[in-house]
Amino acid sequence: MDKFQLAKILIEEVENCEALMGSNLSIESFNHYLSEKLSKTHHNRVSEIFNAPQTKDREIARLVTTLNRYARLYFKAVLEKEETQNLDELIFLIILLEYNELSKTELITHAVSEKTTGMEILKRMEQNGLLNSITNPNDGRSKLIKISDKGLAVIHKLFPAMEKVSRLVSGNLTSTEKDVLFEILNKLDDFHKPIYLKGTQKDWLHEEIKR
Repeated sequence: MDKFQLAKILIEEVENCEALMGSNLSIESFNHYLSEKLSKTHHNRVSEIFNAPQTKDREIARLVTTLNRYARLYFKAVLEKEETQNLDELIFLIILLEYNELSKTELITHAVSEKTTGMEILKRMEQNGLLNSITNPNDGRSKLIKISDKGLAVIHKLFPAMEKVSRLVSGNLTSTEKDVLFEILNKLDDFHKPIYLKGTQKDWLHEEIKR
């Protein structure tokens, strides 16, 4: 906007102000009128954003994301002074405790992690002595990952704190509500897992945008 356009707008606003206040017009009254108008315009724009219709899908996505953030904050507090201070490392250890031995790619897939990020985490864990690499008995050219004695000690030490965090995440849900939520979350996991495994996230999103 150049100075002539701005001057034109100001003249129009002075005329509008005069129409409201009559001949009793001053710099102070015009300043008050303009401030009120700008404030009302800003308020209306903010209201449009925050009062937009909220779909159930949008709210579910927001709540799931928020709950994940709460859980990460709780785990961060628990891991603050431990051998492993990264929740992703803890997730890798828990998965290996269940499967015993996995390839790096398999472990990253089970953790629903991005490959590049997952490889960096595994490298750090090996350097810190939490994991060991062993030769794959079915393929001498590849390696498998398993928990080291140090990693086992870490995870067993953290089990009591992890149980407390898990109970905190479940909050004030009753036993019946927990059963219902467990079924719902499993259903969602069954839906999303093949999308993740096939790497078809962009295809799904593209189809949703076209609807």
